[in-house]
Amino acid sequence: MFCSCLREASLGGTPFAMRMLFVSMVLHCCPTDPRALLDEFWEFMAGPHWSKERLLRYLARKVLMNNAEPDKELFRGIDLEHLDEEEDELEPDEGVHAYAPPPQAEMDGL
Repeated sequence: MFCSCLREASLGGTPFAMRMLFVSMVLHCCPTDPRALLDEFWEFMAGPHWSKERLLRYLARKVLMNNAEPDKELFRGIDLEHLDEEEDELEPDEGVHAYAPPPQAEMDGL
């Protein structure tokens, strides 16, 4: 169920929307293996600008912001005690839409 939901969202969702969906799933739906979901869909959540480690730190901060206990297996390899809070403000793709109109030069050639 979770896999099909993320697969469908990955077809047109922005990386930001994918991250928010994943965090909502982890916080409210308790998938049995969130790490497997992350491993399968991390590139869709990270987009072109984020590494997997950066994504994990971001997701861990979002979980902690909701006063939830982070899943140690999901966030293995991340130092949960020393997350950089300033990094939480960086949302390079926030506001980017899945569809962008073609540049004017392409439109002129039509």
